[in-house]
Amino acid sequence: MTLTLDRPGPPPTRLRPRAYRVGVDLDGVLVDWSGAVADQHEREFAWRPDITTWDFAASTALGDMGALMGWVRDRDLFRLAGPYPGAVAAALGLREDGHAVALLTARPAWAHDATAEWLERHGLGEMPLHLGPAKTLVDRDAYVDDHGPTLAALRAAWPWARVFRRVQPWNRPLPGVEDVGSLDGVRHRLREEQA
Repeated sequence: MTLTLDRPGPPPTRLRPRAYRVGVDLDGVLVDWSGAVADQHEREFAWRPDITTWDFAASTALGDMGALMGWVRDRDLFRLAGPYPGAVAAALGLREDGHAVALLTARPAWAHDATAEWLERHGLGEMPLHLGPAKTLVDRDAYVDDHGPTLAALRAAWPWARVFRRVQPWNRPLPGVEDVGSLDGVRHRLREEQA
């Protein structure tokens, strides 16, 4: 069957590209926290720890995660750590592309003020911040993280969401999780979808 119109209708309109609610992890995705820890450790102890596993505290002079976190707190490393190159621009770019970006972190409660100050200093202070280990409680359409167990938990809790693994030496590929080398890689993939 052929359908003919007596007069042409309006030109087809393009649907607005899908806007995602994106949850972006801080440390290991946006913030080079492990680099800050390694740099400070090398200054104080004259050797650089090998940060290739998630629980790297044993490879430091501090020995365990509790001592390491106290050392981090005393040196204010959550406030002083730098962003990964291009990561702040990518987070802001995601927002410019129409996505709603929320920042997710498992940092301890005592790091809230340092974290908020860091975000303000880098122009991200207006983005919602969710502080605490239960990232699966934050409903998003896409997540970006570097922690293997968190990625698996997000994949299980939100099977319809896109989950991106920021590839790092301490994580491995996971089924149903997309690998990216940077936060800009996530932006690029979402922009491809919008095109």
